[in-house]
Amino acid sequence: MMSQNKAYSPNESKKVKDNYLKIFTDGYVRNSEEFPTEGLHRLRDHGFLTANIPQEHSGWGWGNTSYNIQLLDLLRHVGSHDLSLGRIFEGHVNAMTLITNFGSKHQKKMYFNEVLDGKVFGIWNSEL
Repeated sequence: MMSQNKAYSPNESKKVKDNYLKIFTDGYVRNSEEFPTEGLHRLRDHGFLTANIPQEHSGWGWGNTSYNIQLLDLLRHVGSHDLSLGRIFEGHVNAMTLITNFGSKHQKKMYFNEVLDGKVFGIWNSEL
């Protein structure tokens, strides 16, 4: 299991990528009738919730300006195994991107620390 607080260098990204499938092959069963709580726990436990949090805030630093392919690949793998989980994870990634790009220093510290503590964020929009 990977530490949630670890920032990954480009040299370690293959190791991280090798773990994409492991979170879904160790007895994970997708159930379209229930909220994917177990999948979220697995993403958290493997540190994937910090993928696009900047490294200076103890994340991996994927997305925004670098490692975009790795982040997109991670989203693709999660969604291909469990679309409900993938959509929730995508909302979390989008929220982290918005905080990275538009949050104040205080907001970044506060919200990124919440993710490091295991919280999941989301963002959704709909037309009325």
